[in-house]
Amino acid sequence: MAETRNVKNKKTLSEKQIAHRQQVQERRTRIQDKRKSLHDQRVKARVEKNNVVVLDNFIRVKLSQSLLKFSSLYDNKKVWLNLLIVFIISVLTGFIGVILLQNTGLYNVGLDALSQGIGRLAAFLVRSNGASELVAQDVFNALFWSIIIVLNIPLIIFGWYKI
Repeated sequence: MAETRNVKNKKTLSEKQIAHRQQVQERRTRIQDKRKSLHDQRVKARVEKNNVVVLDNFIRVKLSQSLLKFSSLYDNKKVWLNLLIVFIISVLTGFIGVILLQNTGLYNVGLDALSQGIGRLAAFLVRSNGASELVAQDVFNALFWSIIIVLNIPLIIFGWYKI
């Protein structure tokens, strides 16, 4: 009985209203079809040329494996091997840093330059106050290496968490 009441209370649409709704629906589908065809044209326009893909405001460049000399290091999933590689590279970098920076007096860039500058300034101030050359060298070494270690700790943490 409830169903019959609902049917009686429903308004019936006139033929004019039905035709109007159909026209509106046809317009919507035409607009959607146009949008889809424009989108398809854009996608076709994104054809790769020389490993370059243009996506809206972004340009993606695919690198070939010949450019990525150390890409095999990223494939390694063994933590101990990664730590060993990092240790070897850090020892080599430290050794080269001692030979090029400390012995020749060349300046480095980044955090090394900051620690070297502070160490050299402290060594100069110690020497100018009448201390021996050996004490000045010890002050330089202590400041140089301690500042490098302290300033690299945040870099290690950020690198670990990939920030």
